Amino acid sequence: MILLLQVNHEFDLFEARLEMLKGVVDVYLMLESNYSSYGEPKPLSFLHKLQEGWLSSHQPSLLYILLPFFPKAGETNGWFADAFLRLFLGKSGMKLP
Repeated sequence: MILLLQVNHEFDLFEARLEMLKGVVDVYLMLESNYSSYGEPKPLSFLHKLQEGWLSSHQPSLLYILLPFFPKAGETNGWFADAFLRLFLGKSGMKLP
């Protein structure tokens, strides 16, 4: 099973999800952007934690996808932003091995 997730700053929730779905999910596709869901610049918190060894035992099943921009239409339309993020995650994930 493959689980697609948009991540921002919910580290505890992500860890809990990994534990709850252990043995069920084979691969987690994680989408992080250097922009918030409102188009404001933000640090890549998940990427930095992963690079520092966070969740090292789970890292073989974590595939990280970076979205380095934010669609202009998403700044005023939350539905557009959400749909765009999900579509980007799905299309990018399909390209991965």
